[in-house]
Amino acid sequence: MKKITIVLLFIFVLLILFSCSEIDIEIPKIVETAISIEDGQVSNGLEVITLKKNDQVKLTFTSNNEIEIHLHGYDIKNLVKPNETSVMEFKAIATGRYNVTSHFDQGDGSHHDHDHDEHGVLFESKSLLLDDFYSYQVPADFADFPIVYHDHMEHKTIGTIEISKNNQSIDEVKILITEKPNSQTLVFDPDLVFVNPGTKIIWENKLARKVRITSGPPPSVSKHSGHHDEETTLFRIEVYP
Repeated sequence: MKKITIVLLFIFVLLILFSCSEIDIEIPKIVETAISIEDGQVSNGLEVITLKKNDQVKLTFTSNNEIEIHLHGYDIKNLVKPNETSVMEFKAIATGRYNVTSHFDQGDGSHHDHDHDEHGVLFESKSLLLDDFYSYQVPADFADFPIVYHDHMEHKTIGTIEISKNNQSIDEVKILITEKPNSQTLVFDPDLVFVNPGTKIIWENKLARKVRITSGPPPSVSKHSGHHDEETTLFRIEVYP
């Protein structure tokens, strides 16, 4: 009886080990990185942080000046005060390449704000997730007027709406937010549309990452401060499947 019990116990242990070997258990990796900033620039040589999807990330910032940190794509912002530590934590759920940028206080008491004369003056969507829609109806009194827009999360992605009374009269135009084939580069499809006044433009996000549609060109030069490169890229985060 005792031998039978031992044999059964041995078989039970083998079954447990076999079943566990068949399950692919992926434990999220915890990635911790310290970033030191001096006068608005990364001072410890960091350029790229490479992550795997679902990694738990903890970024610790220090700076000798007050600076705002913005992680594009995930739309996370942190304010880093002089000689204090600021922690940015997130789960890397979206694959792609995302810039971490800064708005640096040059000492005149003001940050490099966007130029609101153009940036977002016509429209700005909320953060769009997968399969979310955003729409904008071109005013009926617009004519021969191009509207440039961009993704606020990844400034390099730009689209254009060409408006003219001579264009074909249509009620709606749909623009898909997707990626270039065999890359993780965000694109608008199509990135150029020709519409007449009164047309409704509808954007649909087909990506598993946040997008925010904002009218105007990407921020580059601040007319208010007189400084160039109002938003400085500190380093890049790359998330792979």
